[in-house]
Amino acid sequence: MAQINLRHFTSAVHEQADEWENVGVRWSLTVGSERDGRVASITCETGQVAVHLSVRGDGHAEMKVIKQPARQSSLYHYRLATAGDATACLSELTRQIIPSD
Repeated sequence: MAQINLRHFTSAVHEQADEWENVGVRWSLTVGSERDGRVASITCETGQVAVHLSVRGDGHAEMKVIKQPARQSSLYHYRLATAGDATACLSELTRQIIPSD
């Protein structure tokens, strides 16, 4: 299986960051060691939604979405191998964190 290039993911995060910040989303990106299998994780929060996305070096990604006030949660799994995959995954994160009116 193909490995995810960490640059694809971090680049896609920074492309989305302005949109998140413009609507008041608080976010943080953590890049870790491939030794433990986790390459990167991002946490995004508003008063209504919290999203945590973890990406492993093998390209498997998991996104947990918690919506307030009921603490309703959803879990999504992705397979990332390309820059397009990373962008699509982060677009879904954006749809979860920024509600469309």
